[in-house]
Amino acid sequence: FRDAYKITGGLVKLCAGKNLTLDTLPLPDYKDASELFGEDIYKAVDLDNCVQKRDVAGGPAPQRVLEECARAAETIRAKFRELE
Repeated sequence: FRDAYKITGGLVKLCAGKNLTLDTLPLPDYKDASELFGEDIYKAVDLDNCVQKRDVAGGPAPQRVLEECARAAETIRAKFRELE
């Protein structure tokens, strides 16, 4: 975990210094950080993929966001009914 944390921090710092994002950072820069990186890193850091994978209650996956919106809308409707 410590190694992964250090590598990730270094990559984020590198991206900030080069005005890049993790999905635009060239593969050689990833490989300089760790030989474990390969072409599959771009799927792992793809923002759409990351959002879709966080399909948990309160998470950012589209279905979960819709559920929270529906829950919030019902709460608002209930408050308005109380005021009537």
